Amino acid sequence: MSTPAAYIHGTTADEQERLAWMNRLLNEQELDALALRGDERALELGAGTGIFARALAGRLARGSVLALELDERQLARARSDSADSARLELRQGDACAPPLTQAEWGTFDLVHARFLLEHLTEPARAVRAMARAVRPGGRVVLVDDDHDTLRLWPAAPAFEALWRAYCGEYERRGMDPWIGRRLSGLALDAGLEPCAARLLFFGACAGMELFPTVMDNMIGVVAGAGPDLVRSGALDADALARALDEIGAWRLRRDAALWYAVPFLAARRPA
Repeated sequence: MSTPAAYIHGTTADEQERLAWMNRLLNEQELDALALRGDERALELGAGTGIFARALAGRLARGSVLALELDERQLARARSDSADSARLELRQGDACAPPLTQAEWGTFDLVHARFLLEHLTEPARAVRAMARAVRPGGRVVLVDDDHDTLRLWPAAPAFEALWRAYCGEYERRGMDPWIGRRLSGLALDAGLEPCAARLLFFGACAGMELFPTVMDNMIGVVAGAGPDLVRSGALDADALARALDEIGAWRLRRDAALWYAVPFLAARRPA
């Protein structure tokens, strides 16, 4: 990634495990939304530990995936887990300046990025690179957060204050926690033609089998960023502890429901 602030979640083993939970929650519905033919040549930027890239390669029986990741620790985990994937190539690279050969530019059928743009201080640069990498008539798919979609029932005031502080940390670092709502504008500014928009549901209610996993992920998101929030003065340590205690008790309620949705935008490069 070029011109990013430090990745807000870090790259610890706990964070890598949280990313694995997140992928289990989202991958199938996003792969369905992609409506793949099965023969696409795909490029993924900001591949992290490679979980989605492997799932994508698994859907491309006659295609292939080139996945780029800048962080060496994430890339090492991706390579360790992907050794037996013949249709997946992993390469270290900057999302804003992808290390593609001259012959590779403008040849990909699908260029994809998920939860990448929110971590860049210049996300438009990455989208322009994606537009340059896709072939004429091919698709660029952007999937990214709009943190304002979070809703809890019943209300959890201390946790919701923590969530606002977490969003503010993005802004303090020059990043956009609401970027999901403006994906179509970023695509259009890069010379692409938006052609499909939808929301990927990322919530659950008490009584659903996946509710504990959803909650583990959501709590992990803010708990992992908690020390930085305290250091920056966004909230104090007591407020962080109260928020985490509150949400721990909240998740045991029979009427608890967490509503969250992730914007998905597809755009085509003009033929």
